[in-house]
Amino acid sequence: MSWLVGTGQELFGSGGGEALAREIEAPLLARIPFDPALRESADAGRPVLEAAPESEAATAIRELADSVRSRRPGGIRKALTVL
Repeated sequence: MSWLVGTGQELFGSGGGEALAREIEAPLLARIPFDPALRESADAGRPVLEAAPESEAATAIRELADSVRSRRPGGIRKALTVL
């Protein structure tokens, strides 16, 4: 999760996802906002893409899906370190 919808406030700071992606040599696929529409749809058991298709969260999730879809199959092959 990233910024709070409507305020742009970074609740957990910023840049952590980008730094981790660089560290593990993997692409950062998306930044998903904290969006009340996401919480409300999840509480109701409905996907936010169906319940609130124009919300910022739904838009970010669609962009994530497009990003994953555009990568060639098997293109991400970086093993993650188990601590």
